[in-house]
Amino acid sequence: MYLLSHADIKGVSFPIQYSIEDAITEAQQKSNQGLESAHRIASSLLDSTNIAAKREANLVFAITNLAMHLNDNVDPTRTLTQLLDKLNITRSGRNLFDLMAKVQTGHSGQILLNDFKGFSELQEYFVDTPDSMCAIIDRSLQALEVVESTVANGTPSYEVLMTLNWTDTPTNFQKKDLHVLNSAFHALKFVLHFVAAHNLDISDAAVQSVLNTYTSNSSITNFEQAVEYYSNPMVDDEAIQSIQLVDVMKADAAFLTLRDGDHLTKAKQSLLEAMDHALLLMQQVEMLAGGDSDSVVYVKQNELDDLKDSKKMLLSYYNNLSGTYHQHITVDGKSGQDWYSMPSTQGRTLIFTNDSTIRQPDRLFDKGFIFNIERKRYFQWTNWHSPSTEVPYEFISYTRAELPALFDQSIRAMLDSGSVSILQASYDT
Repeated sequence: MYLLSHADIKGVSFPIQYSIEDAITEAQQKSNQGLESAHRIASSLLDSTNIAAKREANLVFAITNLAMHLNDNVDPTRTLTQLLDKLNITRSGRNLFDLMAKVQTGHSGQILLNDFKGFSELQEYFVDTPDSMCAIIDRSLQALEVVESTVANGTPSYEVLMTLNWTDTPTNFQKKDLHVLNSAFHALKFVLHFVAAHNLDISDAAVQSVLNTYTSNSSITNFEQAVEYYSNPMVDDEAIQSIQLVDVMKADAAFLTLRDGDHLTKAKQSLLEAMDHALLLMQQVEMLAGGDSDSVVYVKQNELDDLKDSKKMLLSYYNNLSGTYHQHITVDGKSGQDWYSMPSTQGRTLIFTNDSTIRQPDRLFDKGFIFNIERKRYFQWTNWHSPSTEVPYEFISYTRAELPALFDQSIRAMLDSGSVSILQASYDT
């Protein structure tokens, strides 16, 4: 047997050497084939000795990797394919560019599930299998790390890493824009892990118990039958609308308890990572006075004050959840704990207690509070016969919160004990 590694046939060399520009061209087709080709070309260049090609390939791979995972799932060995089969999703249209996928229904229009065990199978697909969504996201995050490794330390945030010719107007992907992808991927991981942390399945006995309490239909004995019966357009059962969360909790002692695994810990860490990247992006855009209009993230001059307010609010959430003070984000030139002691001219008086009617100087606004600013307007009349004018003002609130408690126990435990509460501290107008 002979293995042919290279050949020239009628002037055409094989294998064909592709460039990242070819991947972009393929992606511009906005088709399944184009996406597959772009992903395949990017994958072949991930370890290129050309630094620029390696950087761009990993960037394209990070974006297309998740898209490819969700696209055209008919391989029977894949977790997502098996899940879609059990959900009875039609085989045609399981892709991003031809969204015809739908649940197949019975003769009367009711939803038919193929031996679907319940939400636990969704949760396993999210986080528990080797080809789970979280595993795919981690691979994209690793590709972004490679991109960052190709950028020298001290490179300014406005450095262009790649020019994207998606439309007639080219868009420059700058170093700061990496935070957009990092934040989005970590935010998605937070959602997936938080959902996967809790037992959302309802036992067949609980389904039957709840339905027997509210309806006279005793033929329903499991989850699949309940979905089939109540999804029938011909069924008009108002009693089912009266079922409340507490009814399900009483019927199933395991509902909303924690599943095995450290998903809450991972959810918290993913949320902190998402907020951290968002804060760093906001700060860099602010330092660039909005940035370049041809970059991925650009803020107009008249919107910079809103960006600054958003950064303050998000920073207070980050500090409250982490239990620390972020040392790399500055507000009016102050970082860490110092920004909480802003003078009144920069944020009004920031001294409040849990009781909104009492102010005590020994209770300073700190990481125990979350900060919120709303820009509102009210109408003012100079006299009764003149038209009104809109007067803008800021509604600033400081709320005592314990966000870490959201990740210390199950939702059921929080509901049962009432241990998590967010109380309004005070506000200025």
